Amino acid sequence: MKKALVVYYSRKGENYMPDGIQVLEKGNTEYAAEHLAKAANADLFEIDTATPYAENYRECCMQAVQEAKANARPQIKGFVEDVSGYDTIFVC
Repeated sequence: MKKALVVYYSRKGENYMPDGIQVLEKGNTEYAAEHLAKAANADLFEIDTATPYAENYRECCMQAVQEAKANARPQIKGFVEDVSGYDTIFVC
């Protein structure tokens, strides 16, 4: 039996939207990952950083720019213990 996994990272909280910064209960990628998991009858796994990003949208963006310039790889918390049981893995 084929089994699928959807792995995603999504920013909740303050996000930039067409009409300005808004606080979102779920990030856009989380919504997309949930729809994909439902359509593919897949398991769902959320990637989360060990150290949370700033709640403030602009501060978070500055942090992301600094990390990109430094080629940083923030630690994540939690892992999928064994992916060998999955035939397909979607990364969002």
